[in-house]
Amino acid sequence: MGRTWKVYLSTSRRKRRTYDPDEIDDFFIIDGDLSNYLIPVSVVGGLHAIHLAPYEQYRLPSITGSL
Repeated sequence: MGRTWKVYLSTSRRKRRTYDPDEIDDFFIIDGDLSNYLIPVSVVGGLHAIHLAPYEQYRLPSITGSL
């Protein structure tokens, strides 16, 4: 799979639970390289965790710039 970030998409309460499509529409994710992703729950629904590399198409344009 190469270099990728692992992201948990489930609650971190006592018993892990995935989110229902009735609860949320999208996952907004910021990885360790400060890249942003907007992944619809319909694409990853039911998964507890994903690696981001296969979801490159959901990566948002960089918003970094000089301050």
